[in-house]
Amino acid sequence: TARQKLPVVFFQHLKAVMRSYAVLFYHCAGFVSRYYLIWTMLISFVFPKTALFLILLHLFSGSVDFFTKKPGLSIVEFLFFYTLEQISYQAGVWVGAMRYFSFRPIAPSITFQK
Repeated sequence: TARQKLPVVFFQHLKAVMRSYAVLFYHCAGFVSRYYLIWTMLISFVFPKTALFLILLHLFSGSVDFFTKKPGLSIVEFLFFYTLEQISYQAGVWVGAMRYFSFRPIAPSITFQK
């Protein structure tokens, strides 16, 4: 088949690709924030650099939510309540996982397709 000439500029394509990578990073950061923030606090004394990285992921996720939702709070207030919400949600998830001994909701399954 012959190649079709599409009116897509290189920078438009690059912008779309970079945006998709940024969204993937945001979702990964949100997953860590949503399910592993309590563990981050617990390991901070043993693995401070890892904990710092995970806290930065949490702050990134919260900051994106702040600028997306545009609440009537300062960013510090929003991150405080965002952190409380994440901790309370994941405490419930972990209690349920331990009660039913089912960790599938908090153990991601990553597969690659060819």
